[in-house]
Amino acid sequence: MLTYNVLADPTFHEHLRVPALLDILEASGADVIALQEVAPWFIDSLRRRPWTKSYHFSRHGGEVVAPGGDLILSRYPIRSSRYVELPSEQRRGVLWSEIELGAEVLAVATVHLESPLEDGPLRRKQLERVFEILADYPRAILLGDFNFGDGEAEGAAIPSLYSDPWRGLNPDAPGYTWDMERSQMAREGAFAGEQSRRLDRILVRWPGSEPRKATIIGNRPVAVPGVFPSDHFGLVAEVGLPVLGREDPTVTPRIPRSGTEASR
Repeated sequence: MLTYNVLADPTFHEHLRVPALLDILEASGADVIALQEVAPWFIDSLRRRPWTKSYHFSRHGGEVVAPGGDLILSRYPIRSSRYVELPSEQRRGVLWSEIELGAEVLAVATVHLESPLEDGPLRRKQLERVFEILADYPRAILLGDFNFGDGEAEGAAIPSLYSDPWRGLNPDAPGYTWDMERSQMAREGAFAGEQSRRLDRILVRWPGSEPRKATIIGNRPVAVPGVFPSDHFGLVAEVGLPVLGREDPTVTPRIPRSGTEASR
C-alpha cells in the first residue's frame, strides 16, 4: 500500500517531476494507492499511463474525480466510495472506499488533514471523526498526509488497534516525509519555525496482519537539482495479511490459499 501527496501545482517543473512521480507509483507494484492534492490535470496524466488500466479508481458522483484532492486506486474491485467533509477551515475531508476481497470488505480511507502548525486541536477532531467512520468496518487502512509529526499531541487520537508499519519496523528512524534538510521544495513550502517531520503515514487495523517492509519513496531529485517528484516524500508499506475466504471459491486468485500474502 502506498500514500503520496503529489503537490497539485502544474507551474512547478510539472514536465519533469510528474513523469518521475508516475514512474515511482508504477514501480511500487502497490495493491492500494492513496494520493492527496490531486487536481484534474493530474488525473488526466495518471489515466494516460497504461499501467493504471489494471486499477480500479475511486469515483465521486459516478466520475473519476478527486474530492478534496483525494484519490484511491485499488487492484481489487471497489464496491463504493464516499467523501465526507471534516471540521475544517480548509475544507478538508475524508475519502474512503469499500474494497472487495472476495466475500470480505476492506475499508481504505485517505486524508489530508489541516495544515497550519497551530491547528493540532482541529486535526484531533478530524481524526476522531475519521476513526468513527472506520469503526463500522472489521478491517480498515488509513493512509495520507496527517500534517503532524511524531510526538505531537493529536497523535493521541489514533486508536491503539491501528498499527503503524513504518514505526513498527523502524522504531529509531525519523522517517521524515517532509524533509527540510534534504528537499529545497519542502524548505520553500514550510511554515515559519517548522521542522522536518513524519507527516505521511499508513495505519492498519487488520487482526493478524504483520508489517514486512516500509520504504520512503520519491526522496531523490529528478533531472534538475532541487526538484523532487513532490514537496513531500511518499511512503510504501508491505503487510502480510491472514488468508480470507478459504471456504469461498469466489475469492479472487490474488488471495492465496495458504499462508499469508504480502499486500503492498
